[in-house]
Amino acid sequence: MSGHFWAATSTYRDCIDIRQDDSLRWFQSSKEVERGFCVLCGSSLFWNHAEKNTLSIAAGAFDKPTGLDTGAHIFFDDASDYYQVHPDEKKIRGSSS
Repeated sequence: MSGHFWAATSTYRDCIDIRQDDSLRWFQSSKEVERGFCVLCGSSLFWNHAEKNTLSIAAGAFDKPTGLDTGAHIFFDDASDYYQVHPDEKKIRGSSS
């Protein structure tokens, strides 16, 4: 998807109103997951899991101030050697493989 980490937030699907136009597309990347992206610039915008009631949204899609805080670093065991995390930030050690 990005070849690196992806900063995201999420909300319940029924709490968001997406006004889709010609620049938003969805790609079925697996049986359970689809990804939303901008066809004009290629930016990844959404991650949607069919079995969850939330929609993940790219944190970079919001203007500042976002009001967002880092909740956790997931799949931390997959992180490369250059990926530094502040010791106070939560790490979820699992691997994506």
